[in-house]
Amino acid sequence: MENKITRQEFLQAVVIAVKQMSEVPANARVTKLSVNNGQRDCVQVEFSRNSYANVGLDGYYQMFCDGDISALMAAAEAVIQAKEDAQVKENDIQDIIQVAINYEQVKGRLMCRLVNTELNRNKLNEVPNIPFHDLSIIFYFTAGSDMCMTTNITNNMTAEWEIGIDELFEDALANMQAKASVQIQSMFEILSDMEGVPVDDMERAAETTDVPTLYVLTNKAKCIGAAVVLYPGILESCAEMMGGDYYLIPSSIHEFLIAPVSAGEPDEIQTMIRDINQRALVPEEVLADHAYLYSAAKKRLQSYSCIAGWIK
Repeated sequence: MENKITRQEFLQAVVIAVKQMSEVPANARVTKLSVNNGQRDCVQVEFSRNSYANVGLDGYYQMFCDGDISALMAAAEAVIQAKEDAQVKENDIQDIIQVAINYEQVKGRLMCRLVNTELNRNKLNEVPNIPFHDLSIIFYFTAGSDMCMTTNITNNMTAEWEIGIDELFEDALANMQAKASVQIQSMFEILSDMEGVPVDDMERAAETTDVPTLYVLTNKAKCIGAAVVLYPGILESCAEMMGGDYYLIPSSIHEFLIAPVSAGEPDEIQTMIRDINQRALVPEEVLADHAYLYSAAKKRLQSYSCIAGWIK
């Protein structure tokens, strides 16, 4: 039996549960959080004076709608846990504030990422960015003891630092190549790691069915790894590996898939990408809804539009 309540009603119920379950009075509320590709409703809970943790609960809401009533209390527990985790990492949050004061401190932690331009137009007005086909390059820096916390670079920051976009991009790329090196694996290697099936067995089976070999292009951390396509020479290296032209398929913000042009027609691949984006990804992890074509002869990447075909 499905439970039919709105997302807002579910989140408000979670807020009430958080306040009832907390050992000390909890300041929690429903709010909208600006995320990649738009906004998301979440529960915001205060963990110290004027400091808040934002918790997305879409998975719990879906479980509740599917009939799992316990998902409501599980969501409240997740919010309380997020509050406790944030309290533990409060020193890391202060580290972000201190690092952001001086560009020389940021420089060694600077990274960049790719985002969908159309879905992030409002955000792009506030942050330094560089167009990359129909995507945009934006910048962030890592902070905290585990280097897993991130903060976007804003126009106000670069104005304070008196740093231009070219220098920002050059420093980010140099830092990323040193700390987040490229990783390319065949899908057979990944499946072998997950399921324990020998790679050779899968490759032989693929040969009998004419299934093309796909490769995953990301970074060693497999996090926000789609940006490795910006590394100098990487697209050319992929062309050498593939023996010529290939499709660059945006699997998510974390990786691209590399496929031979024999893998299918562009319209078919676009349909596949859109289906994956809708069914398998949370909205903020979507990168693009179409493939890109790399021409080995021209050493050029082109994006695809079902209306206009391949575009520079």
